[in-house]
Amino acid sequence: MWSQIQYQLHLLSVRVINSMANFTYQEWLVVSGVALVLGFLCLRGFGSRTNY
Repeated sequence: MWSQIQYQLHLLSVRVINSMANFTYQEWLVVSGVALVLGFLCLRGFGSRTNY
């Protein structure tokens, strides 16, 4: 069971890496923008913890 899950995750990661190798400049800009927005949203709450 676990080996099948690992195998499927490996196939998924290979597909993702292969598709990213063919990205154009505009697609990389979109990926970078999405990563920036997600990072901002994930780290947004840390500023409210400065007054311990």
